[in-house]
Amino acid sequence: MPADHRDWSHKQITGSRQNGNSSQPAIKSSSTSAVNPAEIFGLSAARGHIAAGQAADLVLWSADPLEVTTLADQVWIAGRPVEMRSRQTELRDRYVEKLRAHRAY
Repeated sequence: MPADHRDWSHKQITGSRQNGNSSQPAIKSSSTSAVNPAEIFGLSAARGHIAAGQAADLVLWSADPLEVTTLADQVWIAGRPVEMRSRQTELRDRYVEKLRAHRAY
């Protein structure tokens, strides 16, 4: 998706929320108004939809994806789960454990 379309979608969703709409209808209206590239390129038989047998890129969010504190719980690329561990998460976990141990005193 081109960056300018992504920016437009984010502005559309944010504007909808600022006008009192909840996130769900705003996100749904944004995603359904977008063109499905898989259909354009004739690949919709195996891609472009969330369904069994489809190769999908998908993100499962912990809460509202527009909130700053929301985390990606799981990511799938081409239908395969991505390891959600990184150097950053390992450092975070290590120092959170040290912080908790320090507070125990």
